[in-house]
Amino acid sequence: LNPLLMPWRRLAARAWLREADCDYWLQRLHPLLSLNRVYARLLARRWVSDDMLALTLQCNGNACEWRPGQHVQLFREVDGVRLSRCYSLTAVDGHGRIELAIKRQADGRLSGLLQDHLGIGERVELSQASGSLRWPSQAQGVLLLAAGSGITPLLGLLRQALASGYSAPVTLLHYVRERGQRAFAEELQALMQRHANLQVRWSLTGQAAQGDELSGRFCPAHVPERAAEQALACGPHGFVAAVQRWWQGGETRLGNGVLLCPHHHRLVEPDPLQSEQSQWRVHLDPVTGLPWFTPPRHIDPARRPRQHRRFRLQQIRA
Repeated sequence: LNPLLMPWRRLAARAWLREADCDYWLQRLHPLLSLNRVYARLLARRWVSDDMLALTLQCNGNACEWRPGQHVQLFREVDGVRLSRCYSLTAVDGHGRIELAIKRQADGRLSGLLQDHLGIGERVELSQASGSLRWPSQAQGVLLLAAGSGITPLLGLLRQALASGYSAPVTLLHYVRERGQRAFAEELQALMQRHANLQVRWSLTGQAAQGDELSGRFCPAHVPERAAEQALACGPHGFVAAVQRWWQGGETRLGNGVLLCPHHHRLVEPDPLQSEQSQWRVHLDPVTGLPWFTPPRHIDPARRPRQHRRFRLQQIRA
């Protein structure tokens, strides 16, 4: 049916038809039909940890070229208020069927609503998928580091890589507060049994470790020697910053942190698939402790370090 909508899309793009009117009549035929919007129907629900629910959804034909590791915005209207939250794609089957994992947030309105009240067959709206996170398929070993719900994009990539025959060593370290928060633990243990190249370990930050579990927040001692030549990390900013600092050869302590807004955090986040010359670099002045930012070559061919105007003004005033 999706190809049959192309003439309607062209007319709506030229403002000869109103997209809202087209959607109104299309949804009289089927609730998932739309010219451009992505609607999905809930097919299945399953708990993958004490506080995380995996949702299997069937999307309409507007979900194009989605892949694991990307994320979508999920929209739901509650009492006339349109709520939304971003979720990673943990699975994509190529026929419009996807999986999202919803972690309950203590102060989140949408996560509790989805976990407690979204029923089989109900419809949700999604944005188009976005994100550039990819599996480094040429690497001779990959280290995956996740904290909390940061496991979701990495799990999607891991599933796809193993299913495609990736055979180099893979180590996954997942940091959670409590044992019951080890999302997808049964599946990961089953994957370890089927794939000799995969090692998965959990670290508990709020409970005493047992057996082969690790204890505490990320530290270099948790990482096996020569674990990988490429690393992917996902989780809260402080966790990712500590991993980045360690990966780049520095100490992982709070004094080495640089506070950035979400936009600039994404801008300077190292990408293992790009060369060092094409990325921003952040370092701290050994005397003042203030951050310097080295731009990529396409912004400044000489790659001259620069500081924020606020710091330069303070130095002038001093």
